[in-house]
Amino acid sequence: METTAVKKGPRELTLAHWKRTTEADKKKRILSAVLRLVVKYGVHGTTTAGIAAEAGMSEPTLYRTYRNKKDILLATADAAWQMRQADIGSASDPDALKHLRKLAEYHTNSIQMTRAVEIVYHFAVAPPEFGLLERIREQIVSEVQRMANLMEEGKTQGSIRPDVNSQEAAWRLMAAFWSESTARLFHFEDAVLASGISAKNLDSILKEIATEPRS
Repeated sequence: METTAVKKGPRELTLAHWKRTTEADKKKRILSAVLRLVVKYGVHGTTTAGIAAEAGMSEPTLYRTYRNKKDILLATADAAWQMRQADIGSASDPDALKHLRKLAEYHTNSIQMTRAVEIVYHFAVAPPEFGLLERIREQIVSEVQRMANLMEEGKTQGSIRPDVNSQEAAWRLMAAFWSESTARLFHFEDAVLASGISAKNLDSILKEIATEPRS
């Protein structure tokens, strides 16, 4: 039986506390702890004991919420993806081409202020038994398809050339996003992002698929 309190900062979070906490709140606390630990120690160095301590709970409480480390990591990957999707919601626009342009601007600006690139890197190189690389691949394919769908919509609206290969163009945008992510990961923000080089590259792709040059 779990009777001891778990120290978290200046407070002690007891079993009674966790019994009063909703499952959603427990999961949010656990996943936030994982994100902090993975940045510091990578996936291999992020243990369930460490996650429990960082979240302010015991391991038995942790295992009542998730079955194992793999489930925790996959849930974290999904949560990070959902947060990103929620963030880029502000980049939407009824005009498909403008929507794509806003997505490009959002990525260039936001990638300079987030540690998400480090999280994705650690997940991508994690041991294969966790299934994290496959989950990230699924997310990327989903994002590429979403941009390809926007391009098809733009053809209907008349803002994107009808002869454009939407899948190919969407992958070109994704490749440009990867370039920005790599610049962030290796601390070349000034040379690639702040300098405007990446923004010019994205702009050239969007101008190329536009029905006519757009500013």
